[in-house]
Amino acid sequence: MPQDELFESPPMPTEEEKKADQITATVSALSPPPKKKRKPRAPMTAERKAQLLENLRRGRETSARNRKTKAEARRILKEKRMDEVNEVIRKDVMSKKTTEDLQGEIDRLRAELAAGKAKPEKVMPTEVMPTEITFSTFPKSIWS
Repeated sequence: MPQDELFESPPMPTEEEKKADQITATVSALSPPPKKKRKPRAPMTAERKAQLLENLRRGRETSARNRKTKAEARRILKEKRMDEVNEVIRKDVMSKKTTEDLQGEIDRLRAELAAGKAKPEKVMPTEVMPTEITFSTFPKSIWS
């Protein structure tokens, strides 16, 4: 069985067919597709128009109410955060001594020194520091 019989190839287009395909492709690319004509709407009745306007009004009221509630919640949360920040700042300021307190302490210490009451205290170290450092704890191979 010859291989040509099993796999038939389509006939090759002629030069005229190629030119005709190119012309139709360019024409179809240049012209816009035709628009579909819409079916005209039926006129709206007064009752339907009133119903739609009422639904719109109620929806806007609900939306405004929801926005107001969320804004109030955000405002309250913001105030709580600011109160926490203010409390931290207040505690920090209260824990620091003011300049008047420090100046009063300086004046009191100067008066004690002038009167001879205050003697400088000698602070003794609690641990005796070694005067010589030895490296006997390390193996000899590291230092050689």
